[in-house]
Amino acid sequence: MSENGFVYFARAGNSSFVKIGFASDVERRMRELQTSNSSPVEALISIPGDRALEGRLHKRFAAHRKTGEWFRLSDEIKTFIRRNGGPTITLAAWRAQTATDDDVRDALKANANCLTRLSPPQTEGSR
Repeated sequence: MSENGFVYFARAGNSSFVKIGFASDVERRMRELQTSNSSPVEALISIPGDRALEGRLHKRFAAHRKTGEWFRLSDEIKTFIRRNGGPTITLAAWRAQTATDDDVRDALKANANCLTRLSPPQTEGSR
């Protein structure tokens, strides 16, 4: 059984690199990363998921890998971040925008319950 949490894209300062990692508590993980960085570390986005999704995203962006979990902030990664960074994005929209390859699409389907639990409840006026 895989651990649920969040896959995050983090950057230190204005670096041209991002870390794609997994954490059950993203805020705590950013504080941990901060201890080894002189520039402010921030999570650009965090996506509900598990380590399998993290691995699929590492594979998807492998052409941009610098070392380990650090990737060059390429146009492809910027687009992914932009498409997935909205705090009010719906589950359906997130799936449609993100699911551009079979591995990621399968991971999203597997994490649908987690995404639904973490989505803000809709009110009558917001439907």
